Amino acid sequence: MSKQKKSKFWDVVARLILRNKIGILLSLIIITVLFSTQWKYMRFTYTEANLLPRRS
Repeated sequence: MSKQKKSKFWDVVARLILRNKIGILLSLIIITVLFSTQWKYMRFTYTEANLLPRRS
């Protein structure tokens, strides 16, 4: 891949992010709020996972 192609790709990515920064920030805030409303349904377990089979 030539240096010109890499440079062009990252220029396009940077341009998309900068043009849509408000939309990206709003979507991150909305997703965060939606996940925080589901916090009451979270359960944590402190037991170990059985990743390895038992020896016979």
